[in-house]
Amino acid sequence: MIKEQTYIKKDTTENWDKAKNFIPKKNEIIVYTDAGTKIGDGKTKVNDLPFID
Repeated sequence: MIKEQTYIKKDTTENWDKAKNFIPKKNEIIVYTDAGTKIGDGKTKVNDLPFID
């Protein structure tokens, strides 16, 4: 049985840059449609998360 959910959110870099206080949930996938992907850790603001390869 899977006990975790995965959330996926996507938008442009311009719009994600406006999300200064948004903290993605742990394992939440954040897709920058024009730049790459980040994965939330439940603690770090979206703009401070590194892009993944």
